[in-house]
Amino acid sequence: MKKILFIILFIVIFGILKSQGIFSYISLDSLQNLKEWILNFGIMAPIVYILFYILVCLFFLPAIPVTILSGILFGPWLGIFYAVTGSSLGMATSFLSARYVAREFIEKKFGETTTFKKIDQGVKNHDWCILMTTRLVPIFPYNIQNYVYGLTEINFFKYWILSTLFTIPGKIVLVIFTGTIINN
Repeated sequence: MKKILFIILFIVIFGILKSQGIFSYISLDSLQNLKEWILNFGIMAPIVYILFYILVCLFFLPAIPVTILSGILFGPWLGIFYAVTGSSLGMATSFLSARYVAREFIEKKFGETTTFKKIDQGVKNHDWCILMTTRLVPIFPYNIQNYVYGLTEINFFKYWILSTLFTIPGKIVLVIFTGTIINN
C-alpha cells in the first residue's frame, strides 16, 4: 500500500512541478529565472530553496545549478549553509525512499548497472571509504548515488552524516566562487 501511495505522490508532485514549469528552471542558462521565482517568496525563500533542493535530489535533476544558485541568492556564507542543508535532506530523502518505499523500482532501474555493482561491492569491501571516494571524487552521478546507496547494506546514519560531510568541500567551492563573483 505504501508503494502505491509513494508512486501516486511522486506522480502528483511531478505533475505539479511540470505544470508550473519548474523543470525548465534547472539549468545554468535559466538561473536568473529560478532566482526570481525563489526570491518572490520573501522571507520564506530559504525554506523554498531547501525544499526545491530536496525535490532536485528526488527527481534526479542536476544539482550543480541549484548549488550555484545558493551563492547567487544568499551570498557565500548563507549560501553554503542552505546548499548543504538542502543537499543533506535531499540525500537522506532519496536514500530512505530507495531503502523503504521504492526499493523494487530502484532495484529495477539501477540494480544491474555497473554503478550499483561497484558501489555495492565497495560498501561490502571498504564500508564508508567507498562513500568518501564517490562523494569527494564525483565519478558517479550525485543523485543516482543517493538512491543506489539505499540499496546497499550501509547504515543510514553513517551514510547521511558522511555523505553530508564529504559533499561540503564541493559545495563550498561552487557557492563561494559564485557568491563572491555575483555579489561583489
